[in-house]
Amino acid sequence: MLDSQPLQVSDSSMINENMTAVDASTYPFFRRDMSWLAFNERVLMEAADRTLPVYDRIKFLSIFSSNLEEFYTVRVAYHQAVLQKRRDRNDAEEDADADVHILQAIRETVMRQDDHYYRIFYDQILPTLEEHGIRLRTHAPSHPDHRAYLRRFFHEEVFPLLYPMLLLPGKVRTFIRSGRVYLAVRLHEIGAAENEYSYALLNVPTDGLPRFVDMPRLQTDTFHYYSFLEDIIKEHLDVVFPGYEVLDSYSIKVSRDADLLLDVQRTEDLPGEIRKKVKTRKLGAPTRFMYDGRMPEDVLHYICSSCDIDPEEAIRSGNYVNLQDLAHLPNPFAPRLETVTPEPLLSRQLEQAPSLMEGIRQRDYLIHVPYHTYDYVVRLLLEAAFSPDVSEIRLTQYRVAENSSIISALEAAAQSGKKVSVFVELKARFDEENNLRLSERMRRSGIRIVYSMPGLKVHAKTALILHHPRAGERPQGIALLSTGNFNETTARIYSDTTLMTANTDIVHDVYRLFRILDGDPEPARFTRLLVARYNMSEAITHLIDREIEHVKQGRRGYMLLKMNGLQDKNVITQLYKASEAGVEIDLIVRGICCLVPDMPQSRNIRVTRLVDMYLEHSRIWCFHNAGDEEVFISSADWMKRNLYNRIETACPVLDPVLRREIIDILEIQLSDNIKACRIDSSLNNIYKHNSSAVPVRAQTAIYRYLKEKEEAISL
Repeated sequence: MLDSQPLQVSDSSMINENMTAVDASTYPFFRRDMSWLAFNERVLMEAADRTLPVYDRIKFLSIFSSNLEEFYTVRVAYHQAVLQKRRDRNDAEEDADADVHILQAIRETVMRQDDHYYRIFYDQILPTLEEHGIRLRTHAPSHPDHRAYLRRFFHEEVFPLLYPMLLLPGKVRTFIRSGRVYLAVRLHEIGAAENEYSYALLNVPTDGLPRFVDMPRLQTDTFHYYSFLEDIIKEHLDVVFPGYEVLDSYSIKVSRDADLLLDVQRTEDLPGEIRKKVKTRKLGAPTRFMYDGRMPEDVLHYICSSCDIDPEEAIRSGNYVNLQDLAHLPNPFAPRLETVTPEPLLSRQLEQAPSLMEGIRQRDYLIHVPYHTYDYVVRLLLEAAFSPDVSEIRLTQYRVAENSSIISALEAAAQSGKKVSVFVELKARFDEENNLRLSERMRRSGIRIVYSMPGLKVHAKTALILHHPRAGERPQGIALLSTGNFNETTARIYSDTTLMTANTDIVHDVYRLFRILDGDPEPARFTRLLVARYNMSEAITHLIDREIEHVKQGRRGYMLLKMNGLQDKNVITQLYKASEAGVEIDLIVRGICCLVPDMPQSRNIRVTRLVDMYLEHSRIWCFHNAGDEEVFISSADWMKRNLYNRIETACPVLDPVLRREIIDILEIQLSDNIKACRIDSSLNNIYKHNSSAVPVRAQTAIYRYLKEKEEAISL
């Protein structure tokens, strides 16, 4: 029986704020941003899950906060910019009203979620930590040993890093940096009139000190004590403001527009332009002002007027802001009180092969991370680096890992005389600086670096290891195509799939793709690969239409599609039409889903959202095709930006055993009745709990499924 008490993103009376349709003749669609907020609500449901270890729940509180911060710096910033442009152009009032309406709907939903967030933190997390012998104090210490310790800590470690700023509206314009915690302090100057107040801002230096300060153990009990850094500062404000009586203080934080407005047609100095723009990211227009809910209205208005903040952007919050830092709360009992993930699996067949390259030449392989070890990708590149048969290695990088073993392998290849080319997408949001720094390191090692294409992002995750072909012969070698970045750090926490193949058609297609990335002007023709902006959207239409045709011919029509985001109205319309024709459709969509289920046009469509210990990140498309199943792994979500404004790939899985393996894994995810939710027509996440069925937690079951497959190989 389905659990009928999910957290509510909205009630049925708000469905019009979540949903939109272009006109009466079109299909309905959820608003993109309201759907994303529903996904973040699903993350909050994990924080509220009392069956999870407490540090897992704390991790989900941190993820919720981090997600919401990015949402405000990108999506809300976008809506605010559009609204301002409309007003500047004196657009029709109804157009501006629509922008105001969505911003108001976002605000109301976020405030409702925020209230629940702090109830979880105060009413559940803090008491549970206390039960396990951990006290994260939210009040002044009572024990003299703690008071003495914190006073020394403040004077020696904190005070030198503080920069108090008196607020003087109309005389001095005060700037609050994005994403930082500050204290707003109300003061009374000694000797001044009774009702004369002064106000100041004080930074909380979490860039130089831990947010959670470990305090000494007491002989009188066995607890571990931690204090918020801002609480330590609050208790010593008399030291910071001599000559003033400190009346009260409140935590605040500003989020700012973080999008980089690049001149995308200029490529001659894109690295230099990005360096310049990144420096201004924290100077963008305010998009959210979080403040301690205890702050009086007069103080709030004084702070807003002093710091050039629109009161409409102020959101009442708890007395602690920026709680994405909860990810750094120490666990003195680790690994207790948190989930210990299992050791990644080895591939028995790859381990038994004479070499990885030789094994892949014999058959295709799939690596499912984090269930399988990602070491195979690194080992393959290292093997290629020193193989006398290999002449060239090419690879795309979207988000590059720090201290990357993949980069080290590519550097080794370059130093061994191989031709190595890496396409680096410099426009990967929030990774621009890291990608720049690491690409320069690769260039110094002799690797040829190709930077971003003008006007679009390259999101494809492909690699190519080439044997030197003879004149007139097609390229020979090994291709890697993945649903996720070539990044060993995220491979430990993101669920992704990588295909390793020596299929000559696929190798040639990947080679052709890299020639396009190099600027080859010849028309692109692909035999097996689907490539966005070339043949992907047309292929998706054909594959959906084929399922409709099977139904018309009396056969079964079925699609099982997994992705992170489903937003493009064209492809959603095709799914609606397939449903109306009788095609059964299962969607596994982690994030944005603008398709509205439980409606007449979607009566044959089921939408599942899965959130658990690993981030579900793979994009996989399965088409029943009257029993002759076709399966694709892809870098592309079905978002407008992915299908039309980026370079993306989708690759068919040709080995029938591997196709069955992928379908088995997706069917396990559909059978999850512990962590899976269905999305309803009001954007609610409703657990697929079923007390009469065998409990299935998909991520645990997938690991067991793959482990049993590997064990069976050696029998």
